[in-house]
Amino acid sequence: MADSNADIDFHSQEDVEMTDGAQDSQIHITVDEEFEQVEPHRWIVDLHRLVLMHMEPTCRMTTFHALLGVSLPIGPKSDAYTSACSRILDVLANVPAQEHQAWELAAQAICGALTEMADMLAASNHITSLAALLSQLTQITYTLPAPHPYLLVDNTTDPDEGRVPRILAVICSIIQDHVSKLENHDTEKSELGLLAKESLALLEALCWNTPSDLENRLAFVPRCPSVLSILLDSSRPMWFLFQSTCILARFSTRPVLFQSLLSLPDTVGQSQDYTRLPHIERMCSLLTDSSRTGDEADGIKRHILTFFAMLSEAHPTAHTIIIESQSVIPSIIVYLYGLSAPVWQGDEAMESDPQAASRVIQRMNQTTFLLHHLILRERLEHAPRHYNGLVHLFVVTMGRLSFADVPEWVQEEDKQDLERVAGLAKDLLELLMDAPQMDAIWATYQEGPDEEMEDDEEVEARRLAANVI
Repeated sequence: MADSNADIDFHSQEDVEMTDGAQDSQIHITVDEEFEQVEPHRWIVDLHRLVLMHMEPTCRMTTFHALLGVSLPIGPKSDAYTSACSRILDVLANVPAQEHQAWELAAQAICGALTEMADMLAASNHITSLAALLSQLTQITYTLPAPHPYLLVDNTTDPDEGRVPRILAVICSIIQDHVSKLENHDTEKSELGLLAKESLALLEALCWNTPSDLENRLAFVPRCPSVLSILLDSSRPMWFLFQSTCILARFSTRPVLFQSLLSLPDTVGQSQDYTRLPHIERMCSLLTDSSRTGDEADGIKRHILTFFAMLSEAHPTAHTIIIESQSVIPSIIVYLYGLSAPVWQGDEAMESDPQAASRVIQRMNQTTFLLHHLILRERLEHAPRHYNGLVHLFVVTMGRLSFADVPEWVQEEDKQDLERVAGLAKDLLELLMDAPQMDAIWATYQEGPDEEMEDDEEVEARRLAANVI
């Protein structure tokens, strides 16, 4: 080791020699020069690019070029549209000369003008141009920092609307007048489908990272007449319902919106039946619809469960409305039964696809946790008629989760997940069953196979019936 250090001179004058701090000053000068070369990001340039270069995949010209070519009938709307286009051109013409600090004023002017143009296009039924403009606004919303103050501004053109952001009023009018005509066979690429898709995309963008002081303005959407009913209509295409339920799930993460999400439109503060809210009933119907299958269908149901879960945590009043609904808890039980049945009934497709089985078991666990959080005894006993046999479904589902052996084909990690949820399932059973009934349910799942009956579900039903459950 001594030899290896012999060539290293830790006291070399050459390394440390300075003349009156000149070398140290030189270092600071170099560093300062490097920092001076870093200029602030010029958002004004990005805004210029977003307006002039945005182009839809199916179009041969830029969106703004196409918008400039739109012809409206001569009148006030045409004049307003032309004026909005001129304001945008004026802002863009001054971009090279503007300082980077001025981009916010430019963004405010451009967003206001585009919103006004969208209003005119919606009223004039220019569907394709309107869809492209909404797509452009969506891209602006996701790209610019903190765009909400420029988009969620008050509707100054209509004093009767009060503090309603004009862009939300435009989106809701599009939903009422155009999206309401969307049918199950319409694809995302059809003219109406494209407008519906872009309307929801912009609404979702506006929900993203909304500042807390502007959250309450989003309440206009669920309060707008017929909007929630249109968004949740089962006749809509599955791709649309996936997107619409996703947006409502995002809305539910804003506690300030719970009143508007759990009341009838335009009746906040008035007497109403909270146990049968139409849009909640539609959500419950979608949750229990076994005819919808595939990833999109699973996503729709996942969004609905998220909606219920988040609202139940938003406020004590919201939790009360959710648990007193005539359909929420019954629909969750029916959904959970549908998830659990294939696991214990020897579904070959699930047994051969471990990843699919894992997803199902994960959803079973999450749904059981939600049910444990919500459930009350009277909700089962007073369920609507279309949930006939609900108590039986509840007992079978919770009995399986509590006492049945996990099928051998289930992977070890998934087995552990099911074992962890068994305690919650047992707690739920004890809310409805007394001690003798609990013992009978336990006995049902401890008996060996019945050689005379090959159908596992039939065996299970017979044993439960024999125990007078």
